[in-house]
Parts: sequence; structure tokens; C-alpha cells
Amino acid sequence: EKLGIKTIGFWIKNQEIGKPLILTDAYRVAYYAGGDLLVMDKLNYRKSVFEAKEKGVKYIVVKEKNMKECLPDLIELVQKDFFKQDVSFLSAKDQEKYLVFKSRY
Repeated sequence: EKLGIKTIGFWIKNQEIGKPLILTDAYRVAYYAGGDLLVMDKLNYRKSVFEAKEKGVKYIVVKEKNMKECLPDLIELVQKDFFKQDVSFLSAKDQEKYLVFKSRY
């Protein structure tokens, strides 16, 4: 799992010039990306997404398994302001998978 988090973090770091604000449930992603962390509240993720939009979050990163279990309509909530990045090439077959959304702004 750590290798996947590290890989996603470094991928984000290579996409950015500054310190991006990242909403995530995988906290080390922000560390490896050299960004600032905004913690995803899985119990009240709608509030987290609203706060992310207000604060100008650049990326949202969530574990794929949490999308199915805890965050069922997250994609619908973010699709207006964020677009899904294809990062499937970053995860090995047996690693935890992550979904990455980048701000449209």
C-alpha cells in the first residue's frame, strides 16, 4: 500500500510547480506530493467536497475500495469541478488502487 501512495504522491508532485492542496483519505499522498493536506471525512464526505471547492483544492485522491464502501456518489459530487485522471498505470496488479481527480481550475 505504501508504494502506491508514494507513487501517486510523486506523480502529483511532477504535475505541479507549487504546493498543491490535496483532499484525501490516504494522508501520505500529500506528503509525497509536497502538498498540503485536507483530510477527507468519510462520514461526511459531502461536507469535505464542499470545503475542498471553497479552499481551492487542486487534487482529490481516494482509495478505490473506499469509493465503493464509503463514498458511493463522490464522482457525481466532483465531476463539475474536477476531472478524473487516468493513473491506472501507476499501480501494480496487487497494490491498492487510487482514484485521482484534478481541479478544472
